[in-house]
Amino acid sequence: MEEGIYELEPIHSEASGWQIRVGDKGLILSKAADQLPGNFELCPVSCYRADGTPLFTKLAFQKLLDELGEYWGRGEILQLQIESKAIPYSYQACQIPSYS
Repeated sequence: MEEGIYELEPIHSEASGWQIRVGDKGLILSKAADQLPGNFELCPVSCYRADGTPLFTKLAFQKLLDELGEYWGRGEILQLQIESKAIPYSYQACQIPSYS
């Protein structure tokens, strides 16, 4: 996703379950560790294996959804700011850039 500030909104469907819409076209969602996020998809991760593969993406997503749900329950508007910054990854598998 491009740098910017995006409004977050919880969405639910029978086919996909809970997801969080980011702006007009992005999503925060849970995926299995063997599935790569697609364009405009963000997947929370709790930790990484030694080879760099993510662990507990479903748990991380549920924790995020629970935390944000408290604010949505009070009627608050939540926003996410996305910035591009170089990150000194320690895992070789994470050093492949996922942005253009």
